Amino acid sequence: MDQKRKISLKPKDAIMKPAGFAALTLAAIAVGCGPTDDKDNTTDLTIQSISPAQDSTDVDVRAELSVQFSQDIDTDTLLDDHIQLLSSVTGKEIPGLLTYDADSRTLTFTPDFILASDTEYQVQFAAGLTDEQKSLLPAQDWTFTTNHDYQTVFRSTTEQCVEADCDTELWAWGEDGKAFQVADIHPTDSSDPSVPTVRYKDLYYFSAETDAEGREVWVTDGTPSYTKLFADIVEGPISSKPENFTVHDDLLFFTTQSEGINTLWKTNGSADNLEAVVEYSELRNLNVVNGHLVFSAYEEATGVELYVLTDEGATMLDDLNEGAEGSAPGPFQLVGDQLFFQATDDENGDALFKTDGETITLVSDVDNAAKGRHDLNVDDMLAFNGRLFFTADDGEHGTQPWISDGTAEGTVMITELNEGNGYGLDSVVEWQGEIYFAEKANDILWKTDGTSEGTIEIADYLSWGGMMSTDNGLVISAITNGEKGLWLSQGEPNDLELFYTQKEVTDLSSGPNRTGIFVNDPLLANTHSFHLTDGTFEGTVEIQTEQGLYFPVPR
Repeated sequence: MDQKRKISLKPKDAIMKPAGFAALTLAAIAVGCGPTDDKDNTTDLTIQSISPAQDSTDVDVRAELSVQFSQDIDTDTLLDDHIQLLSSVTGKEIPGLLTYDADSRTLTFTPDFILASDTEYQVQFAAGLTDEQKSLLPAQDWTFTTNHDYQTVFRSTTEQCVEADCDTELWAWGEDGKAFQVADIHPTDSSDPSVPTVRYKDLYYFSAETDAEGREVWVTDGTPSYTKLFADIVEGPISSKPENFTVHDDLLFFTTQSEGINTLWKTNGSADNLEAVVEYSELRNLNVVNGHLVFSAYEEATGVELYVLTDEGATMLDDLNEGAEGSAPGPFQLVGDQLFFQATDDENGDALFKTDGETITLVSDVDNAAKGRHDLNVDDMLAFNGRLFFTADDGEHGTQPWISDGTAEGTVMITELNEGNGYGLDSVVEWQGEIYFAEKANDILWKTDGTSEGTIEIADYLSWGGMMSTDNGLVISAITNGEKGLWLSQGEPNDLELFYTQKEVTDLSSGPNRTGIFVNDPLLANTHSFHLTDGTFEGTVEIQTEQGLYFPVPR
């Protein structure tokens, strides 16, 4: 078998744990339809669905390929090269892992690394596969085109760099799985770019700093040839400090700050069509809800309240807390077409509210306390199965996990951790339809389905370092059972498996289609190396860059 190709069969009801770097976490594109419950083996074998579909565009560069069959196949006729993926640009074959799931009758190809952006790929499905009645499936070919996706920013250590400037600049991931510096925006220092999380018309907008322009708006397509200053809003070295990049109504919005005034701007992607919309103090927290752009802002007479953008400018949604004190809305979490947030009103003090962009509604007082009696401290907000998961302190039980369906009756404390004195949660992560979190008070890892009965203890630990989800399970950095390192859990009680102890893990963060790890390197004092992991020892690897640098740290 070609060493670049790997195959794994997944029998019914089995759990596959692929080994090696080839099986790292990827975001799969959903298959159009599922198998029927009544398997019919009397007809010819056919392909029921494929993903990505023929001639599809804007396909995620982290996508898996899947082929679903009409009936069970004879796995003895399945070859390691039954699916081949080739770049239409270079003609090169993309290596990866081929797996078959008998339960869903689905053959999946997982590329070893993220695909190139804006690139057409050809899928070649070989002939020769049969079902158990030896019905032969013919060869098929189809193509798809990937979307435009570069967004990872790296930090690195200047002192260890010899041939390259390694200050904080914009980096990205190439087709070969290596990192490269997109642009050295500030050649003599760090440009300290903001993480470009918002893509608008296939381009990423972010802020970066130079001596000549200060901190201003930049734009990139993820390549060195198209990374440039978009607009020097405050000309010269004085910064406009752009932030809050948000797409709404097919326009890009962002805010700037100058002399204590925040300005909301909009553009269609052309610097010539950059337009100031409204000005307020403390204008921030841009959210798109139900087709409306909502933000918080300060006025002297009303304090900080919620506003909505209109054709004429902006208008206050509601003066929840009349007078100059304001309601101080936030934090925020969108759940469907409702935006949830904490705010202070005249009657209830701190409470949970929601808005559809047109009106504001009280969801629950939560603590039933009068104004000024108690700080609710809503935090850890997460959209969960059409409801809001959050933590709050009701003044009686300490900080505990709560759930809300948007009504007073449906806003309840899920369970009471550390009775009477909850200290809050760490690392709230949703995975496979449940929420996992670490309890600060008693050093326990829990999971919940949003009910008291469905809140289950998974494991206890001595020291918590973080948690991330992967396709193989939950990757956890902790000391437990007297051992320190990275653990893998399938979300069942006492199922943690220690898989990595080679270096000290200091933090976990999201990497490209995998989990990123900050680790201390014992060979070099005061430096860090960056690893990626899929939850296996074989799949935990140190990352190289095109310049041969081994210590870029993602921001």
